[in-house]
Amino acid sequence: MNSKDRRDLLGWLEGEVNRLGCARLLDSGLISRVRTDLGGSHTVVTYPPLDALDPIDPADITDAVRPVEAINLYVHIAFCEVLCPFCHYDTAFANISAKESESVRSYLSALGSEIRQWKGLIAGSTVGSLYVGGGTPTAISTGRLLSILQALDDIPRSPGFSCCVETSPLTTVAHDGRDKLAALVRAGVDRLSIGIQTFNTQLLRRSRGYTAETAIEALSILNSVIDNTNIDMIQDLPDQSEEHVLDDLDCIEGLKPAQVTWYILRLRPEAAWFSRYNRSALEISSPLESVRKRLLIREGMERMGYITRPGGRFVRKDTIRDQFKDIRASLGSTLLGMGVSAYSHGWGAFFRNTFSRANFNGIQSYVERVNSGNFAIETGCWIDDVERAAGSLVFGIRTGVPLPEPTMANQRYVARAARLLGKLESAGLVAADHEGRYAITKLGSIFEEEICSLFYSRDIERRLMNHAARELKVGVSTLGV
Repeated sequence: MNSKDRRDLLGWLEGEVNRLGCARLLDSGLISRVRTDLGGSHTVVTYPPLDALDPIDPADITDAVRPVEAINLYVHIAFCEVLCPFCHYDTAFANISAKESESVRSYLSALGSEIRQWKGLIAGSTVGSLYVGGGTPTAISTGRLLSILQALDDIPRSPGFSCCVETSPLTTVAHDGRDKLAALVRAGVDRLSIGIQTFNTQLLRRSRGYTAETAIEALSILNSVIDNTNIDMIQDLPDQSEEHVLDDLDCIEGLKPAQVTWYILRLRPEAAWFSRYNRSALEISSPLESVRKRLLIREGMERMGYITRPGGRFVRKDTIRDQFKDIRASLGSTLLGMGVSAYSHGWGAFFRNTFSRANFNGIQSYVERVNSGNFAIETGCWIDDVERAAGSLVFGIRTGVPLPEPTMANQRYVARAARLLGKLESAGLVAADHEGRYAITKLGSIFEEEICSLFYSRDIERRLMNHAARELKVGVSTLGV
């Protein structure tokens, strides 16, 4: 992007912000930029949200399990070579240049045991997809990674089966990085996803400790091994300017990954940056600045020929589809997660394994539970008519969904959702087509995650408030107040 193209894009941005009335919309009170979390994650990635789950008896879940056609599997590798200050996932440090530690060995041993537990329960199923995430799966050895794939290899594959593994710049450029990724591809992995976040050296050193050259080298290695790649980027990093975003767009244009996912920085209490943000000691974008960056990213990606998809995703070709994100979001599919903090939905329920929180080590608890012969399931909830209706709107509103059919159980929720849709439609944030299907508009896509979260049920909102109150109480107790 030459200097004229940059000026043109920034000039377009000024006009678009004024045309859309972004400042006025933010002042209206109808919508806002959520800067913390959305009930359990930095995106509305599940429904119900993770923080709305209550303690549950694992036997209630396992007794309901039956074989499933095209079950989707997730495996969580709880280790990283860098613990990013914005990350809230359940992970621990692993030195990739050192011998495997006892903590890594004990966790992977327990993970293998959990995989065998579940294979016994879902016998007769076929598998539609496998996603190995974390953490950083490539922070463990090639042999360990391949053994996880092999442990699941005897479950019959459904037509269209796909397998994705996450990696990182440092593990990719390590001495065995290219060979490790090539071995995964030979074993059937057909998609790789890498967390880049930014190509700016100053911002990278602040959050990850390496330079832009490392990130660019890692992507070059990925592109030499496989074409189907996703890179994760983050907007609103501390001190990130619009010029930094333009620089990131330049790098993306040169490297041309198949998919780019742009996240908005949101911070949960588990993230190292959260306490600094909470006491106003972390300079990040204001709501209007964040909106400007979102518009800039979308326009810049589209000018490069990328196609916009929901969830901050941009694809190089119309044929590219991120089925993994769709699977995690939809209550209509069955997802089985294994590993610490992994979540699942299916068999009429949404449930989650043990996870870390204040003064509670989820990884250690996970290992102890599995080694004692128990399932690691800790929290969950059953999905009734109200939550099915809410789930259909929370995720369907991204691309188009009719108002759910009212039943005796959900009619109050449906009436409330209809009123909300009317307000959002009047503000130009959603629109209905001739078939009565509501979808987020181009203006609404700036606030996509926030709009989705407006459709949580009253019960889920209550659960989230109770969770927040419990977390505050624990925090005060920890401080000795």
